[in-house]
Amino acid sequence: MVTSVLDPHIAQSLDGRRLELIILPTEKCNFRCTYCYEDFRIGKMRPEIVTGIKNWLSTRSPELQSLYISWFGGEPLLALDLILEINKHAQQLIGCHTLLFKSGITTNGWLLNKSCFHQLIGSGVTDYQITLDGPELTHDHTRRKANGFGTFAVIYDNLMIMRNSDQKFHVNLRLHLMPSNFEINKNFAVTLAEDFGADLRFDIFPHTVRNLGGPIIDRRDLFPGSQDKIVEQQITDIFYARAKRSKPSIHGEHTFICYAAKANSFLIRPDGRIGKCTVDLYNDRNTVGFLTEDGRIEIDNQKFSRWVRGLINADEHALSCPLSNIDAS
Repeated sequence: MVTSVLDPHIAQSLDGRRLELIILPTEKCNFRCTYCYEDFRIGKMRPEIVTGIKNWLSTRSPELQSLYISWFGGEPLLALDLILEINKHAQQLIGCHTLLFKSGITTNGWLLNKSCFHQLIGSGVTDYQITLDGPELTHDHTRRKANGFGTFAVIYDNLMIMRNSDQKFHVNLRLHLMPSNFEINKNFAVTLAEDFGADLRFDIFPHTVRNLGGPIIDRRDLFPGSQDKIVEQQITDIFYARAKRSKPSIHGEHTFICYAAKANSFLIRPDGRIGKCTVDLYNDRNTVGFLTEDGRIEIDNQKFSRWVRGLINADEHALSCPLSNIDAS
């Protein structure tokens, strides 16, 4: 199926006045989740790359209308100082230019204590994605620290700290689903609704675990692709029914466009490589350029064009997940 090339959301994805950055301040992680696909080889972002990001933003800011910085990893809070440094620089640019700045983070939540949370809020981080795999025993079986210990209790305490604050933010509670935890997560969705459902700052985001190349995952404990949306919807319905509120509309009626398919979205790794996709980290096709210390980006246009081809041919599959058939392009 092909969408109209006049789709305003395609136009936004081509708009040079908008910039979306996914920054990995480190690829190290304090967790060893059983299904993780990352190899944790690259450590904290080099100082010259931090300088390069700041210089790039300074150069681009006069022509920008909106800037969104999303923090990813590894576990990005292992490099909290870099998050605060770069976001502070972005906040300073707001005072010099007419620029809408927002920031978000995907974190495992272990380090998100009260002090860290307030520092992040102060730096403009208001969007959070935090993952749970179910109630404590279930969660701790698959989302473990690198030393093998469980992680649920600390994460849940940190979520409660957020809930009990008066700060403005939004959390997507990403609930990972597998055949082995699905039934218990039906009950856990009720618990989450009772603890967080009345707070409009919290929403649930059920997601089936996929085989993304992790060496430890039990591939027998994966839902067939045809069931993904069905089981995710069941958990979603349970949460919002118990919370007595409607599910927020995320994409509306328009075609969903993955960040990797957008021409104005870039992934920046700790060593300065520029990519498009957070899943396809270890394939050379995902290294589309490099960032220099003086803030210049050097892009391989041939590689880059394969990721954004959906903006040209308006193909919904290429827009929703350019990785899914990139080798056929």
